[in-house]
Amino acid sequence: EDLALEYNTSDPENVVFVFKNLNIPATQTAKADSFDPAATIAVGASLNSESVDLSFVNLYSLFKFVVKGNDVQSIKVKANGETDQLVGKSDVQLGTSDVYDKKDASSEVTLTGTFEDGKTYYIAVYPGTYASGFTIYVNDEEVKTTSESKTLEMNKIYNLGELECESVGPKYVETIYLQPGLWDADNAWYAVHFFNSAEGAEDVAMTDEDKDGVYEVDVPAGMES
Repeated sequence: EDLALEYNTSDPENVVFVFKNLNIPATQTAKADSFDPAATIAVGASLNSESVDLSFVNLYSLFKFVVKGNDVQSIKVKANGETDQLVGKSDVQLGTSDVYDKKDASSEVTLTGTFEDGKTYYIAVYPGTYASGFTIYVNDEEVKTTSESKTLEMNKIYNLGELECESVGPKYVETIYLQPGLWDADNAWYAVHFFNSAEGAEDVAMTDEDKDGVYEVDVPAGMES
């Protein structure tokens, strides 16, 4: 269903606008220093037929954060409350009080796409009070959480700070150990053959300097990967 507008002007002092079928998607596309235009909508209205001077407001709140590093692939924000709903479809009533009637909604929203180091990104969510706070994930790994109640107001931005991937790539071995067992014999010696396409090949002898029966060798610089 498409977005639709209904309004009641029978009481000029208390005009009510109802926006039907507003949708803030659970998956949004990252835009450097901006937000996903498909996830946001701004509205403006005037009851003065002689005026076209409209003041527009956003029907959503925005989370803001800065990406650190080049390994971020996704950012997810999850509302911790069992009944909290951050995104999805909703009918929005604007008037003396603002009401969001959510349906087909979700407690979490994910921003995906290309992220650049040092750039600012935004995620659109519904305004409201989230009594149990939020949990933030980078590449599906939890990096921040809070249980404090937070009220998000319409047309306002909330800063999540800097976000980065805490586990960057594989962890490479720096030292190799060997306990010979049945291979041990008088005057036996052991070596490791290292090779990669950039550094070529190198044989490095293993040693047991503390005489504990475990031989070891440090991986040469450039051979860690």
